Amino acid sequence: MDDGTQGVLLADASNAFNVINRKTALVNLRYLCPNLSIFATNFYRVPTKLYLSEGQVILSSEGTTQGCNIASPFYSISIRPLINSLSLTAAKTIFYADDGAGVGKLVALRSWWDTLCLAGPGLGYFPNASKSILLVKEPYLATAKTLFSDTTIQIISDGTRYLGAPLGSESFRETYVSNMVQEWCNQLEALAAASETEPQAAFAAYCVGLSKKWLF
Repeated sequence: MDDGTQGVLLADASNAFNVINRKTALVNLRYLCPNLSIFATNFYRVPTKLYLSEGQVILSSEGTTQGCNIASPFYSISIRPLINSLSLTAAKTIFYADDGAGVGKLVALRSWWDTLCLAGPGLGYFPNASKSILLVKEPYLATAKTLFSDTTIQIISDGTRYLGAPLGSESFRETYVSNMVQEWCNQLEALAAASETEPQAAFAAYCVGLSKKWLF
């Protein structure tokens, strides 16, 4: 965090992809991405049939459909009005699908959270305070607890993970990276041991599995 930043608020949404307001999303998509809107409207304008293992059928009427190829862009573009509302606050905003974060001073982050709670439900984005995390610099920990005392947001000062990357103190980041590297080493050692009896299978697992995970 830079010198002017007091905290980072990582917002969690309850079943975000499953409860997004489909009708509102289709309307937003018509204006925000007309080309994708044509396909999305044809796909989502009527409930989708989901077939269960016993031959039963249930209808998917809200949110995105499990396994849909356009689920991520459909969701991300449709909540753009929410992101625009958050951008009007003094906090900086970043979103990756349903993973939202606000960065800035604590007062600005409180306004950011209130805006999220007010504007989100209309689009089907329901903030889950108990699973949201506010990471603050140590000197501002007491202030943060007072400012967010009426919420169940987790308030910490050491560090946390966001989109697979560590945020926080230097010691937290070093520990996080060390643990990750150790996990990679353990996986590679297990693969090497398996290669003694199954070399082709181990080679395939490395090429299509482990190496791709590292790249990601």
